[in-house]
Amino acid sequence: MVCHCRRPGCRVRACLEPGDRAFRSVNALGWSSKEAASTRRWPARYAAYVGAMHEWAGSLGVTAAWLEWLMFDLNGHVEAQ
Repeated sequence: MVCHCRRPGCRVRACLEPGDRAFRSVNALGWSSKEAASTRRWPARYAAYVGAMHEWAGSLGVTAAWLEWLMFDLNGHVEAQ
């Protein structure tokens, strides 16, 4: 698994698509790739997603790959416990 952003050590999934389980989670949190990228173009939206994952991961002190795995595992179920 190799990331398109080419950041050293990044392992964010290269095959992510809009209906993906990780996207369900970030959308459930109120984040939109369309709004973040200011376009409907998928390459720009994917780049916005990868950038956001790295930014959020850095602020949480985890890796982007781990954060994406968590979002994928939650599959949109992000309600507070």
